[in-house]
Amino acid sequence: MEVRRHRGWTVVDVTGDLDMASAPALRQLILQLVSNGARLVAVDLTAADFVDSTGLGMLVAALKRVRTHDGELVVICPEPRLRRIFELTDLVSVFGLRDSVDELDGA
Repeated sequence: MEVRRHRGWTVVDVTGDLDMASAPALRQLILQLVSNGARLVAVDLTAADFVDSTGLGMLVAALKRVRTHDGELVVICPEPRLRRIFELTDLVSVFGLRDSVDELDGA
């Protein structure tokens, strides 16, 4: 996972799988970013291969944490196969899915 800035957003790039093994590390990273003042967080799944229920649950928990700090968390997911997971679980609108970081509003 790598962190970068884009248009005022803190973007976390996820590569590989977002699953039971990797979700705790992403959760810790997001908590650290929020503790350090990040209020606009985007999780970029462009380079992700797989997302399981643990990964989805962690994203929901992270969203709640960011919102308790008056922030916003969005997910970037251009891959139709992964996007389908968010559609099946009715999480598309919850996360305001984007196709690319270029769709993030400047802050």
